[in-house]
Amino acid sequence: MYRSLSPITSGQRLRGATRIRAGTADDIVDAAVGYDRVAGVYDDWHWQRFWVQNETPFVVAALNAFPPGPALDVGAGTGRYVRLLRELQHNAYGIDLSSQMLARASKSLGRLDGLAVADLRAMPFRASTFDLVTCCRVLSHVEELDSAFGEFRRVLRRGGRVVITDVDSRHDYDATRVPMADGNVYIKVHKHSICELTRSAVARGFRVLTNRTFYANELPWKPEPRAFPAIDVSGNRPLFWLLVLEL
Repeated sequence: MYRSLSPITSGQRLRGATRIRAGTADDIVDAAVGYDRVAGVYDDWHWQRFWVQNETPFVVAALNAFPPGPALDVGAGTGRYVRLLRELQHNAYGIDLSSQMLARASKSLGRLDGLAVADLRAMPFRASTFDLVTCCRVLSHVEELDSAFGEFRRVLRRGGRVVITDVDSRHDYDATRVPMADGNVYIKVHKHSICELTRSAVARGFRVLTNRTFYANELPWKPEPRAFPAIDVSGNRPLFWLLVLEL
């Protein structure tokens, strides 16, 4: 069912993916190093419940507007959105910088084919391959937005769409912090405003179909403030956003 659209190599890192030294538990590391280190606990991280309850329903609602076809999840992690895309009958592929996260994804999905260790700035697919790209909470780990949107444009067919979510740049955080048994792992982030993202997308030939920002007081699931102290429960500072683009 998931025939290869182009050569995909698992367990191999593409040129352009950078690494910061692994360091100790409280150093800030880049995404490839950080997510390799936290892969075993990532799905149990308390923020995952937040995203499952508060992000996923809106992403699924956006995806329901698309007919089944070739789809790519960028930053696939442990495979949750690849699974959702396949449940919606898309011929879904996934890429991620972290081989350990994709190893978890392959166990969850029951198969490794269709998954690739790759940098979104140099994706291992031919031009005009996909009808749909999803990219959830990934661009905050990417410094250069133009190169990301350039690759989205390259791999999408004309009329294709991109569904993007991310933590809002105004949310109170300086790194992605994942607790481990031996301390916290801090993963480097690059904060981009929604205005920056839309400007970069439009410059690459996309038009904006949906641009929605979410605040704490309008979430479907209200988290316990003591467990999520960075959340502005007053509703004055946004938490995350959803962007749907069409090429």
